[in-house]
Amino acid sequence: MSWLDADSDVRQCTRILDAFIPPTRRLSDAGGSAANTGRISERFSNISGTSATFANSGATLPKQTGNDSGEAQPDARGERTKSVIVSGVEWEALVHGAASLEAHTAGGVEAHRVPAWARAQFEDPLFSLAEACPAGVIVRFETDSSFVTLTAAATTAALVGTEPTPVTLAVRQDGTEILAPLSAPSVIFFGADTQIVETQLREPETIDISTAGNGPVEIFLPHNARIRLISLQATENITPAQAQGIRWTHYGSSISHGMNALTATRTWPVAAAIRLGWNLQNLSYAGNAQLDGFMARMIRDSPADLITLKVGINLINSDSMRERTFRPAVHAFLDTIREGQPTTPIVLITAVACPIHEDSPGPVTRDPEGMARAANRTVERDTGALTLSRTREILEQVTVSRDDDRLHLLDGRELFGIDDVDMLYDRLHPDQNGLDLIAQRFADKACTLAEEWGSTLTTPAPNSERPA
Repeated sequence: MSWLDADSDVRQCTRILDAFIPPTRRLSDAGGSAANTGRISERFSNISGTSATFANSGATLPKQTGNDSGEAQPDARGERTKSVIVSGVEWEALVHGAASLEAHTAGGVEAHRVPAWARAQFEDPLFSLAEACPAGVIVRFETDSSFVTLTAAATTAALVGTEPTPVTLAVRQDGTEILAPLSAPSVIFFGADTQIVETQLREPETIDISTAGNGPVEIFLPHNARIRLISLQATENITPAQAQGIRWTHYGSSISHGMNALTATRTWPVAAAIRLGWNLQNLSYAGNAQLDGFMARMIRDSPADLITLKVGINLINSDSMRERTFRPAVHAFLDTIREGQPTTPIVLITAVACPIHEDSPGPVTRDPEGMARAANRTVERDTGALTLSRTREILEQVTVSRDDDRLHLLDGRELFGIDDVDMLYDRLHPDQNGLDLIAQRFADKACTLAEEWGSTLTTPAPNSERPA
């Protein structure tokens, strides 16, 4: 079983994840501030929160020439040249899609998709791993340099005797995509009993990335590994680039997180956003679409033109809710979002087809071959237990019962139906072909239903940042 399996037993993973996730400290604790970094993004700071943003300004970053002595330095090709270097708090002007950037004790910064105040409300190793994998997080900038040099450190994990999952950056510019592998990540190897067998710590690596095309450069960070950004160097100015398109906030489970996707741009929300030209905020966390209150507050405080909430599968496979709690939890989640975004279109997306849980309650378990199946329950007449089919019925009832003409329902089986389940590689998660299919079908639906979901979807503002 892969360490990326979002539905494995959390308690069995604790020792692995404790080693996988080293301590960090917040930039604010390390002395960074809005006054001395020039940033305009405002991180989530408390539970009630002010209007939070994940986007940044178009200001030109400070320029450094050579090293501290002012001498020109050799580039990766051995040529002596002046350099513009992005490091430390300067990353905040370039990183989009993260709730916060936090200074790492070993140097550099890490992008977190859940801020520290929210993580403190649920200190769980699986959740910590999922939110620290920066799915949908982008380093976006413009430069006249023909290439940039990125120094970063990635950390992944693998079963002893197997190869680690590849860690790759996807770089897009002017409609063209190239892949930039990080070939030497640190790796935590563990045995079948989930005990750590070996730890291979590696130094940060430096790679050249071509930026010879036209227009903004977008570096999509790994969706399946933790990454520490240390520096970005170029021979010409590096200017933060504004995000374009509809501001789309998506909340979902491991299927939306897409840890098994081949690249960061082939998770289905990212692929759909690229096709639609939308500005995605991906709040999907493997195993953790649990209708947590802090997630509703995050969504409430991040201005959006469209919000989609994909709800159902994690509540079943973790057996975390019954019918008595599910219905009011959905209402409360929506109520919280509406406090800050009373007119933003919200689309509730029900679960995609998954035969093992259509009519069988959770939790999910695994057979010796690693295939998922519903656990054998012995409770008699358990009429309050949730199944996927029942969650769809309740979500439809919730949608109809609310006096909200900006709330819509999309049956997840229209994205991935019963005829597609042969693409569930473990009976639970779609394989890459399945993720591609969901992305294509969602993009098609978004185009045809844009008028129903909200007129703003067809007329985005020229500046699609998420202002505070």
